[in-house]
Amino acid sequence: MLSQKDLLSIQAAVTAERLLYDKFGTYAAQATDPELQQLFSAVQQDEQRHLNMLVDFLHSAGNVQ
Repeated sequence: MLSQKDLLSIQAAVTAERLLYDKFGTYAAQATDPELQQLFSAVQQDEQRHLNMLVDFLHSAGNVQ
């Protein structure tokens, strides 16, 4: 089981990753340059992987998000 401080830190990271995921999705949708669209989409996928890792860690530690 995580300490309260660790849990709060990971929850803050989850919130940040969700925000970044949304932002890069918006940037990809708004970009007119295909290379930028691809870059923003790739970064968005990275943010999704980060988010999944954090949520999986919370589940495995017994702290469901």
